[in-house]
Amino acid sequence: MSDSPDQLDQHDISNVLDQSEIDRLMSDASKEPEVIVLSPEGQRYPGTRKLAIDNYDFRNPVFLGESEMRQVRICHEQFVFYLSARLSMFLHMDFELKLSKLSTAPYSKFIESIPSPTFISLFEFNQLKGTGILEVNPRLAMTIVDRMLGGKGHSIREERYLTELEMALMEDVVRVVLDEWCRQWGEPGEITANVVGHENN
Repeated sequence: MSDSPDQLDQHDISNVLDQSEIDRLMSDASKEPEVIVLSPEGQRYPGTRKLAIDNYDFRNPVFLGESEMRQVRICHEQFVFYLSARLSMFLHMDFELKLSKLSTAPYSKFIESIPSPTFISLFEFNQLKGTGILEVNPRLAMTIVDRMLGGKGHSIREERYLTELEMALMEDVVRVVLDEWCRQWGEPGEITANVVGHENN
């Protein structure tokens, strides 16, 4: 049997909010939360100071702005054009290249996107720090090797790891690609690249 309102003890009555307390809680809830901004030195900026704060996604960082990406795209389109001509002369056949997509990505996402099997060349620039990665689809690599060995250069649909001989032949092609890339980003001899290794997986 439930108690009537008259039978509520003093403790229950003290737990009931009056209208002024309810209004205060509602006004506090409607206020925007205070944003605490710290300077690089760890000092808190005054609340009255007007700051222009932009959101930044550290998990998906933007490495280049729109204008910078436009300039990089122009350079890569020129690189692809001249590389197509050089590979045509190198393979003694029509070799057409087209830039389909240009984007920046964190190293971890790039590694996850590489299929297996594949053909990876590792290279270094004498004037720059770090190691570069050039990934070539093994089907394309085998088609190029077939042409280098006197074949017609028809597309090969087989998916397998490249042999040591095929990787050695592909190194000559990689050197052509890197040499042309260096030409597009500097004066002749200003930037040079060296192949430091190959990987299949």
